[in-house]
Amino acid sequence: LEPGDYIVAARHGQAEVDQPVTIEPGEVDQTVFVLNAGVLKVRPLAVAGGDPVDSAAVVAAYPGGETTGYGATTLTLPAGEQKLTVSIGAGEVTETFTLKAGETLEKDVVVGVGRAVLNAAYVAGMKVDEGGLFVEILRAAKKIDGSRDVVAYGYGPDTAHDVPAGDYVLR
Repeated sequence: LEPGDYIVAARHGQAEVDQPVTIEPGEVDQTVFVLNAGVLKVRPLAVAGGDPVDSAAVVAAYPGGETTGYGATTLTLPAGEQKLTVSIGAGEVTETFTLKAGETLEKDVVVGVGRAVLNAAYVAGMKVDEGGLFVEILRAAKKIDGSRDVVAYGYGPDTAHDVPAGDYVLR
């Protein structure tokens, strides 16, 4: 760089800082950037003791923004209050915590879902095996108007859905 005054932006992950730097003729500048950040390592689990779920969405809302990862995720985030939301299928868990600068925080997040595999049969022993089959999972509890909330749906035989524990109606 030509000698002079600059503003240099340093970024690692979601943490960033802008800092003035003066470049002197014939000198090597060794400015240190302090990102005021920590590292969050998240392992999304369907059940306690299970393996991380690669398709899980990991959303971190941090001071100044939000980012999304999938499966086991490592994030560098600005220090401060964090809101972490992990989703597996129709199940979702949200927690808030404080990440300190220089801290590496490891979290196993148990979403608590089971897997429902749906099929239909024309008659006992004669499975519907065409792709035109439509199946849906509804909450068992009816709303005041008599309808039910749809939790998940899919097409074809053997559709698999991750849902939280509870009572459901299959259609």
